[in-house]
Amino acid sequence: MNELKSVLIVNIIFLVLMFFFLVYPGIEFIGNMPPIFSLIIRVLVFIAITSFITFFFLELKKFSSNCKKLELEKKTREKKEKQNYIKTVEPRFQVDPEENYQVITKHLLELVKSTFFVQTVYLYFFNHEKEEYILQDFLSSFDVKMKNQFNLTLPVFGEIHNSKIPIIYDTSKMEKESLVHYEAVPKVRSIMLIPIFLNDFIGFIGLDSVEKKSCDQNDFGMAEEFSKMFTANIWQVDTIQKQKDNIEFFKELTHINSHLPLNITDLELFKKIQSVIKKFFQYDKLTIATMKNDDEQDLSVEYVDGYETDFGIGARISINAQIVNQLFQKQKLHINNYDVEGIKHRFFPDDLEAGQMQTCIGVLLEFDRGKKGILVLEHKDIGHYRKEELRILELFGKNLNEIINRIYVYRSMKNLALVDGLTSIYNRRAFEEHLQIEIERARRYNNNLTILMLDLDKFKRINDIYGHLYGDYVLKKIGLILRSSVRTVDTVSRYGGEEFAVILINTDKNSCINTADRIRSNIEEFIFQKDDMKEHMTISIGVSDYPADGDDMQSIMACADQAMYQSKKVGGNKVSMYKHN
Repeated sequence: MNELKSVLIVNIIFLVLMFFFLVYPGIEFIGNMPPIFSLIIRVLVFIAITSFITFFFLELKKFSSNCKKLELEKKTREKKEKQNYIKTVEPRFQVDPEENYQVITKHLLELVKSTFFVQTVYLYFFNHEKEEYILQDFLSSFDVKMKNQFNLTLPVFGEIHNSKIPIIYDTSKMEKESLVHYEAVPKVRSIMLIPIFLNDFIGFIGLDSVEKKSCDQNDFGMAEEFSKMFTANIWQVDTIQKQKDNIEFFKELTHINSHLPLNITDLELFKKIQSVIKKFFQYDKLTIATMKNDDEQDLSVEYVDGYETDFGIGARISINAQIVNQLFQKQKLHINNYDVEGIKHRFFPDDLEAGQMQTCIGVLLEFDRGKKGILVLEHKDIGHYRKEELRILELFGKNLNEIINRIYVYRSMKNLALVDGLTSIYNRRAFEEHLQIEIERARRYNNNLTILMLDLDKFKRINDIYGHLYGDYVLKKIGLILRSSVRTVDTVSRYGGEEFAVILINTDKNSCINTADRIRSNIEEFIFQKDDMKEHMTISIGVSDYPADGDDMQSIMACADQAMYQSKKVGGNKVSMYKHN
């Protein structure tokens, strides 16, 4: 823009000079000028005007470019603001609970040391399970080294458990070995221990002095205030950690709900569930069990993690088992002590002693039109689980119900699209999908697979004589006969009308002749009897294989179809192998 102003000023000055020089004195002046000077003046005027126009358009283009740039910056800023809005679930200030705890603890110890004029202050927490003290931090005016942990020792550090107020010890009246909190015991004349409680005894603050009467009972009031300050610090850190855990938990729930694929298998689903639960809960055994069918009175164990000696995946649990029965009645369960609350067995007789479990939390799962299941976490320590943990597990269970329901709905819709409604075997679409998959697998591993195309002989007369209801009955029975005549890994489908198709994997047409003939004879020998109607049926079968008869789906199906019509030509009730001309 500055360049444009400069060009404008220069051009205006130049034009004004030309005007006064050429026009104002009179036209005669320019007419009396030699032609060469007149031409030069006209050229200069032309250059000035051209320069003005050129710079004007250049600045106009630059202005347009700046506008586009500002618009792009505006969109980028709006997008960033939107992303920041979405992330409001994240804590606004990133707080490290451990670092926060250490800093505040250090400040409190400094405050205690300066208030009581002692030489050494220290903070120990008590591990109830191992019955030992764990050093948190210490400050000393001397070059001392505190022990990181030491076992419960009487009389000094044993009495503090039961004391609700601080205790003062005269070290001159005790053995030097009693001061087990030092690596090398320095000069100490008196000790004051201040107990710290958070629902229960969790540890103490220690004050060591070289003076015999550095502290007395008059200091107990101040000492108790410091105890409350340490308790508040611990509670604050614990609260921050819980909030962070809750945020992480909700993030995991959101991720599962939005990213879990609907075509996931049951085992993959339960593995994912276990991986999430393990991040937020401690357990010695996790059990997930569900009802397979609506009319069943037992649950099938779908997944276990942890202790597996008592039972594992595949076990059947009665709904009358104590834990299951209580879950079915209450929808949620929190047992602090199996013995106290009258639990004689968990899931099976005598499994209480075998598993050595003492406590549990659990929720009832409800999904897929009334089907139920259980999710139970157990621990060997009495009273291990808090009510807050049951609340979180209950929320997880509700989300899990929704996830399982979505997966079951997806599976039902997929089955409706791929299963023949009359015979309950695969339809033509499913058959072609499976065949394409099996061809690719056979090509990858250099295996064979065989196709059977089957067509009922003279089926039209069945509908004409007995009606379509009897014809449907015959088709249903054919589907059952085919399914029972092949392996579970093979694929059976209704290809259309009275025509069926079978995929036999890992076999060629020469080795499957017995299977094809067994299908033929099973249908020939079966009596199709319904009400007063009774008939025998026969079937024509054509056989082709991959890769001998073709290297793609269309070619091997065409070969099997052609072989099936060869069976038809000779009267049916026959198995024909495709033969190359």
